[in-house]
Amino acid sequence: MRLALVAWNDRLAPVFDTAVWWMLVDCAPDGRELRRMESLMACVTPEERVRRAVELEVDLLVCGAISRPLEVMLQERGIRVQAFLAGSLDDLVVACRDGRLDDRRWAMPGCGRGCRRGRGRRGPNEDFERPGWGRKGRV
Repeated sequence: MRLALVAWNDRLAPVFDTAVWWMLVDCAPDGRELRRMESLMACVTPEERVRRAVELEVDLLVCGAISRPLEVMLQERGIRVQAFLAGSLDDLVVACRDGRLDDRRWAMPGCGRGCRRGRGRRGPNEDFERPGWGRKGRV
């Protein structure tokens, strides 16, 4: 498996869409880390970023914020995306290897369950609450 983390110094970059560096980690099926390398993201458009991820044979992309269209393009090409995370690169590699990326400690600051796509996200017809509104109408 090839894991790609979007890097900014020694931490996960806050926004994938504008990041410059990737840290790539190859892992054996048993979770052992085989090799690490860095790659410059000389990509400007979302399509170029997706094409580069495919060229690098990325299986899982770990990042901070990511635009929905870019996330969908990656997923359509078979690349899994774990978004809205934060933390040091080393800690996130270990968490990924141990299957703990869903731990709330990696949640991007300010992001509750609603930020993590696929969990807690409401569809257009689902009931929701707004300040001053109850579930059955205005309070």
